[in-house]
Amino acid sequence: PLWERLIALEIGKAISEAELATFTRELADLLKAGFPLDQALQTIKEIGRREQAKAVLDSVLKDLRGGRSFSESLGVFPTLFPGFYVSLIRAGEEAGRLEDALDRLAQMLTQARMVKEKVRSALVYPAFLGAMIAATLILVLTVVIPQFEPFFEDMGTELPASTRVVLGFGHVVGDYWWLLLGLIAGLTWLLRRAYAKPAVKLRVHRRLLKTRLLLDLPMKSQVSNFCRVLGLLLESSVSVPQAFASAQATLKNEALAKAVGEAAVQVAQGGGIAGALERSGLFPVLALRLIHLGEQGGNLPIMLARIAETYDRQVQVAIERLLAILVPVVTIVMGMVVAGFIAAILSGLMSVTQF
Repeated sequence: PLWERLIALEIGKAISEAELATFTRELADLLKAGFPLDQALQTIKEIGRREQAKAVLDSVLKDLRGGRSFSESLGVFPTLFPGFYVSLIRAGEEAGRLEDALDRLAQMLTQARMVKEKVRSALVYPAFLGAMIAATLILVLTVVIPQFEPFFEDMGTELPASTRVVLGFGHVVGDYWWLLLGLIAGLTWLLRRAYAKPAVKLRVHRRLLKTRLLLDLPMKSQVSNFCRVLGLLLESSVSVPQAFASAQATLKNEALAKAVGEAAVQVAQGGGIAGALERSGLFPVLALRLIHLGEQGGNLPIMLARIAETYDRQVQVAIERLLAILVPVVTIVMGMVVAGFIAAILSGLMSVTQF
């Protein structure tokens, strides 16, 4: 029934990418060990799964025993099993090599998750550093600086402009913090609302691809994901139009997704993949040249996998370089701000002492 599918769809949203990768690897291993598909799924369900995952597996098992194929059963959960995942499962079923399709999927999901984890781990220190610096600034403005204000008032002397500015800033942060939080929340809401508009999101994503401030990270990570999925689909004998559609769905950048959609139309009309992607002006030259070589040599899936590996390495190098620049810059800037506050207070103390 429709309502059961809707409930299952909501349950599927609660399952993480890590759980999907683990599920895929376990299922591939069980099938290779000789387990029938339904018994393998039942076994996976029984080994310490969360309730959300068990509900998903229950639905899949029910559909399998009702005569549906495995790919059709997974298609009920589009938020959990994306298009490329279902397409590869379908190709594996048609070829009678479901365990091989699952093995490829497990390798791809694990690789993609490792790259994401490296990015997140690399960002932990800058985020912690930023939080500590922000906390220090708030402490200085709301606790340390106000301690000097009674002394300045008792002396009754005119303070330097820098001292007055710092004291005033401390008053604003200490007395009107709720207003500042409201302004930040309101600005965030307005930006999110503007970003939700397709035209605005497209312009932002296009600009992100071309900015050099982030060392081409958005472009390289997106192209890596796209090429990895497209190569795996083509290697599994998925048709080019379907492979393009499934690989396009993995792109989070709207500008690249639009470019791939336009390229898919040209490819369907008989054009080459490299030429179709090149017309967008968004794909990097290296990727286009390797795709062109793959088309000429008849080894496009291998070239696409090589592109993904190349850009994965470049993403890691770019992250290391970005952190090497970002951490000292943030530290120096915030240190200068704190030093400026301290200098303003010392300037006030010196003017009172001289008086």
